[in-house]
Amino acid sequence: MVYLVLYLVTAVLFTNGLIMAGIITAFNPVAGAANVPILNLAYSAAGVANLNYIIGGIMVILALLIVAMDIYKAFGETVSLVVGSAVLTFAIAYLLLAGALFNMYNPDYIAMANAAVTGGAEPNPFVGFAAFQPLGWYSLPMSVLIFIEGLGYFHIIGKKLPKVPQFGILWVSYAIAFFLFFWVFGLGNFGALQFTGWYCIFIAVVTIGYPALANFNSGKVGAW
Repeated sequence: MVYLVLYLVTAVLFTNGLIMAGIITAFNPVAGAANVPILNLAYSAAGVANLNYIIGGIMVILALLIVAMDIYKAFGETVSLVVGSAVLTFAIAYLLLAGALFNMYNPDYIAMANAAVTGGAEPNPFVGFAAFQPLGWYSLPMSVLIFIEGLGYFHIIGKKLPKVPQFGILWVSYAIAFFLFFWVFGLGNFGALQFTGWYCIFIAVVTIGYPALANFNSGKVGAW
């Protein structure tokens, strides 16, 4: 079941990465001028929000099934809980991002963003900075918790999880991603937005898409 989660996450994290990297422009034609070009390499903010809502909602259901069925108990008595918590962590982040994208053109959020801009401040490509702050501040504790879970796979903290260093590397890479979300969206350091986008694209392909496709095609993850 976890590979189904990875398969879905690849799509949404890759798309979100493209937006943050500036390769795809998130915009709302309704909020813009009447002559906004539609047939170009761009998605509407609402469209990307719907993608995050749909996959985030599916991930919540799958995470609860993983925990309820305890389908990874053969690997250790707490593995299902760790996997389920990780899936829920990402699911909630996608749901928060979806809500932010829907509200980024809210006049109240735009007014807050304009009031917060001071001389020399980084421009905000998402206009409504305040709409993204819940995601940013949610990401700070999650980055710490996921990092600690990653240490469990190294047996640096506890020995309940199987000692699988490559899984620990994956968890640490996700902890870095959540810290970047906090750095950019929580603190408003949008100068790091493009780097965050490229980082999300990288982990979407290497740590999420590859394991899912390797499992689908050969029944196992390839050699590391």
